Amino acid sequence: MIENKKKPNPIDIHVGSRIRLRRTMLGMSQEKLGESLGITFQQIQKYEKGTNRVGASRLQNISNILNVPVSFSSRTRLAKILAPPAAWKPPARITSSISSLPRKACSSTAPSSRFPIPRFAARSWSW
Repeated sequence: MIENKKKPNPIDIHVGSRIRLRRTMLGMSQEKLGESLGITFQQIQKYEKGTNRVGASRLQNISNILNVPVSFSSRTRLAKILAPPAAWKPPARITSSISSLPRKACSSTAPSSRFPIPRFAARSWSW
C-alpha cells in the first residue's frame, strides 16, 4: 500500500523553528506557551515541527507572548528557503590547477595516458 503522508511545507517548518528558538531563548516550556494561548503543548509541538500551520492571528498571539515582532519569522530567511539552489562551481584553485595541466595530458583519449593524470594532479595540488 502506498503511503500518502503529506510532508510539512518548508515555510511552516521555518516559522515553527523560529517559534521554538525564541521560546527556548526565554526558557519557556511548550506547556507554558500552550497555556498562555489556551491550547495544548502537543499543538505547540506540531507548530514547531511544521506539521500544523500557524494562522496569522495565532502567530500574532505567539509573537506577543514571546515579546518579538511577527517579522521575527523573517522574510529574508523565507526568501533563502524559497530560492532555487545555486549551481555548484568548483573552487578557483581546482579550476586553475586543471588549466595548468599540460595540454597533451588533458586532451589525450588513450587509456594509458588518462590514468597518470590523477596522480599528476594529486602531486601538484596543495589541499
